[in-house]
Amino acid sequence: MPVGLIEAIARAAAAQDPAYAALGLDLLGWFRLGLRSESDARACAAALGVTVVQPAGNGARDLGGLLPPDGEDSGAIVVSAAVHEPAGWVCEPASNHGARADCFASGRGVVTTSLFLDTARSATAPTIVPTITDAFANTSAAGAIVAGCAVAVQGMVRARWGVPGSVAGVRTLLRAHGTPAGPGPAIGVMPDLAAIAAALAAAPAPP
Repeated sequence: MPVGLIEAIARAAAAQDPAYAALGLDLLGWFRLGLRSESDARACAAALGVTVVQPAGNGARDLGGLLPPDGEDSGAIVVSAAVHEPAGWVCEPASNHGARADCFASGRGVVTTSLFLDTARSATAPTIVPTITDAFANTSAAGAIVAGCAVAVQGMVRARWGVPGSVAGVRTLLRAHGTPAGPGPAIGVMPDLAAIAAALAAAPAPP
């Protein structure tokens, strides 16, 4: 059953698993509404060592104009969505973007598991059928991909040193080793797990 960000963070903290990656909901709507519960939860998660991957949200807005004036950084890895064009990976038209975006991933045609209601046999008691879809999109899809990258990085760190990486260390690795975006709004980089693995192999200590 899906759970909210705050509950996901609580579960991760209770499990004392710093390598847990909690995938949150839209980053910026909470600030615009003046609601701080999820922002505070993200900051608390970072302090507890829980890696939070935060979709930048959809709306084609610049994050710089929506974040608080003090430039508060919750510690989350903020993810924009991209599409592949002849010029390279560029910002997906609906994706929020800006200097606060750490990473990007595909935001169109992402293949994943899904469910649909089969009403062929009974319109009043439809059957829930598992299936595959290629319609997962926008920053929800991109955030899920980068969350997988964050977990993979933590796995690499644990395999080498026996301890998880820090929240800041994982975010730095994802930002520092990746494919830059093409022309257009800033959306960070697409994480390159092979480059990160090489960097960790040469590192003297866990990030």
